[in-house]
Amino acid sequence: MISGGPGTGKTTTVTKLLALLLQVRKDLNIKMVAPTGKVTARLTESITQAIEGLDIDPQIKDKIPTQASTIHRLLGVQANSNHFRFNEEQRLHLDFVAGG
Repeated sequence: MISGGPGTGKTTTVTKLLALLLQVRKDLNIKMVAPTGKVTARLTESITQAIEGLDIDPQIKDKIPTQASTIHRLLGVQANSNHFRFNEEQRLHLDFVAGG
C-alpha cells in the first residue's frame, strides 16, 4: 500500500513499480482501478502523465495500462443485487491490480 497526500508522488511510484515488473515479466495482465468515477478519471490522467515522464523503453511504456475503471466495473457488479460476476468462486484473471 502506498499512501500520501496530493502531489507526494504516489502515482509516479506506482508507475515506476509497474515498469519494473514489466521489465522482469513482459506478459503481465495489469488493471488500474479506483473506488469512484471521479477518482478513476483522475487516475487515468495521472498515470498517463507519469508514464510520459519515465525514461524507459517505449515498449515497456506501452504495456503500462493508462485506462482505469472503477472497482465495481472490474468486478462486474450485477444490477439490483449485492453480487458480483467475479468473486471467490469466479476469479479475475489478473496478475496485478493497481488502484487510486
